[in-house]
Amino acid sequence: MLADHHLVGSVAVVGHRPRLHELVSYLLTGDTEGASVQIKKGGVVRLQFEGYPEPGSASLRWLATPKILRACAPNRHGTPRAKDTWKTGFG
Repeated sequence: MLADHHLVGSVAVVGHRPRLHELVSYLLTGDTEGASVQIKKGGVVRLQFEGYPEPGSASLRWLATPKILRACAPNRHGTPRAKDTWKTGFG
């Protein structure tokens, strides 16, 4: 699937648990059970490939939970949320 898009800069893959966990593990280690990756419902993972995407050739750049994504989103007025709403230790 990813090999079809190896010439583009970015590809977004959307999936459901548990298959998304297995795909990420497979791309990181070459084994669907090679890494214990916990992706919460609504979470996002960014993987990076240095060249042709093959099993085990990805590196994990970041993983964001829905809570982190909500904290990054602007409020209904379009301004960033106040730092005191962040409970992640950032900022």
